[in-house]
Amino acid sequence: MNVFGMMKARMAYETQSLRLSAENMANLHTPHYKARMPTELTFDDALHPLALRKTHRNHLPPNGQQGNFKIVQDPEGQETITGNTVSHMHELQKSNAAGQNHKQMTNLWEAHLSLLTTALKS
Repeated sequence: MNVFGMMKARMAYETQSLRLSAENMANLHTPHYKARMPTELTFDDALHPLALRKTHRNHLPPNGQQGNFKIVQDPEGQETITGNTVSHMHELQKSNAAGQNHKQMTNLWEAHLSLLTTALKS
């Protein structure tokens, strides 16, 4: 089992979650915009991260293995009078949680790297 690969997949998931929250916040007042989020990362997804796909010929090629998550409509979004489902407070909560999870994975990554470095020096 590749612990570093699993941590990298989780960090990619949290990064994607932050990106989607930012997009949702940017469309806070866009009529009929539906809030989006990535599907939850499963253990199998973390074990076998998928490569990013190029969707345009000018996109840069993928750099190593990154997560590739399905993006779905946020089920907690409630439609407003304009048809928009973005909640400012909900997006802030999702962003905060994703940021904290990303920081935890970064701390784990650094701790495991330190242990590996110490073991290899012995």
